[in-house]
Amino acid sequence: MEKLLLILLLTTSLFAGTNKKFSYKDFSDKSLKEYKAEDLNNSDIIGSCFYQQDKVNADIFPDGIKNVTFIDCNLDNVKIPLMCFMKDCCNHQLKVQADKELWRVDSKTLKPIEPHSKAKFVKLGLSILPKDIVESDKPITIKTEEAKKLELETEQKKLDSLSDDEKLIKLKSLNILEVIK
Repeated sequence: MEKLLLILLLTTSLFAGTNKKFSYKDFSDKSLKEYKAEDLNNSDIIGSCFYQQDKVNADIFPDGIKNVTFIDCNLDNVKIPLMCFMKDCCNHQLKVQADKELWRVDSKTLKPIEPHSKAKFVKLGLSILPKDIVESDKPITIKTEEAKKLELETEQKKLDSLSDDEKLIKLKSLNILEVIK
């Protein structure tokens, strides 16, 4: 079966031309149902983004398209029609979970598999296991050293703008004054 698909893919690519109408374009969150299958059939679509943010397994292509090879395309959250092929594409199914983070999900059950930004979770020491998803009010953010420095400088400017009495009140409220004495 794999050999047959490979032969079909190679044959299709040999006779297909680059589809200029759909290559190197951004079709994020758009449906292509308004187009005719003939507009896509027997062609290579290169370097386009078809990502669907709020839909998993989105059926965005016209019915009946065939012999389309997607090359270097973002097809995340898109259902790939039968008789269409992918080469060097991404086609994950992604969904925001209770922790307000984007997770790869199983295309059939829609159950979470792993965080989309797995490296961020690992860097923060967070679990990458779906069973550990915790409900949250906001997404996870990582502050770079530059962002932390900027935040400290902003706080320092706020403190510098205060009068001496206001500084004492601020220090007392933070329980810092006792440490200084």
